[in-house]
Amino acid sequence: MEFKKTKGNVALVFGASPLLPEDSRLKMHTGLDLTNAESTLRRLGTISDIAAVTHVYFVAYTGHGTTPENLVEHNSAIVDNALMAVNVLCPNVNFVSLQTGGKGYGMVGHGWPPAPWKETLPRIPEPYASKIFYYAQHDVVARHAAASSWKWAEIRPSFLDLVARFHIHVSLHPEDTNGRAFNVGDGEPVSWQMKWPLVCNYFGLEGVGPQEQATGQAYGIDWLMAQKDSWPVWVAAHGLQPNAMDDVQWDILVTTLATPIRIDYDLTASREIEFCETLEPGKGYTLAFGRLQEANFLPDGRGN
Repeated sequence: MEFKKTKGNVALVFGASPLLPEDSRLKMHTGLDLTNAESTLRRLGTISDIAAVTHVYFVAYTGHGTTPENLVEHNSAIVDNALMAVNVLCPNVNFVSLQTGGKGYGMVGHGWPPAPWKETLPRIPEPYASKIFYYAQHDVVARHAAASSWKWAEIRPSFLDLVARFHIHVSLHPEDTNGRAFNVGDGEPVSWQMKWPLVCNYFGLEGVGPQEQATGQAYGIDWLMAQKDSWPVWVAAHGLQPNAMDDVQWDILVTTLATPIRIDYDLTASREIEFCETLEPGKGYTLAFGRLQEANFLPDGRGN
């Protein structure tokens, strides 16, 4: 949980990374159990100036590796508990920004709509809808907003680096964003044919195009899991964080790499509210890699 003061505004971020830059405006508060309503209220109540909070950004997540039903139950509960506490402790809140993602546009078993995906697409029907926790989180925030004076929006990021800046932009323009969902990306969608060479070049590698997998050949994450005994050696050799390999949610990477579609978002709505920042293709990835290297989760240097 991050507490940030800026001129005229105080932001409360649920789910902030512990790897924060040195900045006197930032304060990290730990020990918050969002799964418990009473302890959430009690813990937030210990923060000095909590009543001064003007903007809330919710990017927390829990229950990874469990069933879709558990994900819905737990992730809707943590939003509910956070907002119940905010409504009691933060009388000056103007805006709540909820981060979700693209799962609501399609899923394995149901399929995906033609790209690019717009925020106005209808929800996936049952029996799939009740397994998508983004829908449940959206409904929780909408319910709280209906009984409160603050405004809100849902942010649906793709793989990008500009999402935090977009959260802030949306929250500072409530007259145009209240009650709406917004896609956000680093720019217009491009294929991996363009991005893959950029990623490879960052690590000093030479990329190749798609190749047919040989029979019995370990591929991707399967190969990495087969090398698990070597992980401690790699971590020690490069001076990485002790949990640099073990705490990664590898199954998300499997899903990301194996999904046989392009994840293309329609960014018209974000442009209509005058968020026009872009990054060149692949730049969001290399910026993220650089931050991971600074935090000792990736080796330093090209190809090292």
